Amino acid sequence: MIDYLQSKIVAGAILLVACFGVGYFFTNQQWAAYIAAKAEVAQSEARQEELNDALASIQAFIAAYKSRLSDAPAINLALPAKGSDLPNLLSSIEEMAKASGVVLSNFQVTDPLAVSGKPAPENSIQTQKIDLVASGSYASFVNFMTRLQSNLRLMDLDHATVRADENGQLQYNINLRTYYQK
Repeated sequence: MIDYLQSKIVAGAILLVACFGVGYFFTNQQWAAYIAAKAEVAQSEARQEELNDALASIQAFIAAYKSRLSDAPAINLALPAKGSDLPNLLSSIEEMAKASGVVLSNFQVTDPLAVSGKPAPENSIQTQKIDLVASGSYASFVNFMTRLQSNLRLMDLDHATVRADENGQLQYNINLRTYYQK
């Protein structure tokens, strides 16, 4: 009976070890697959978080864009779109000159694109050169330059020279550069 009991215990122990061995080999592969799946889920969650952040950023941008949409007409005055808007520019320069007490003459407008003959890329910023002669006192010239500087339309003063004519009146040769969006 003891031999029978010992053989059953040994058989049970061998069966238990065999079950653990078989279980280990089957679960080892499943465990590796589980770890890989868990890492993939963590990576997917991180990617999802990045996408949610990107979506929130895009929604914030769209909200900011919509809130500033009413500013577009004023910005188009500063940097006209799809053309130089030359008539309005010359009219506003003339009005500023009259308000300052300066007399303008010898307007020359040069478009560098027309000179180069190359087509401009779409939505690029283009320049336009304006040469003119202003006559008046120094104070009126300073007032005119201040008005040009504070005007909504973007303009840069490239060069200005002064000389006195035969009547003692000051003449200013002014080279301006203005911008527009093509």
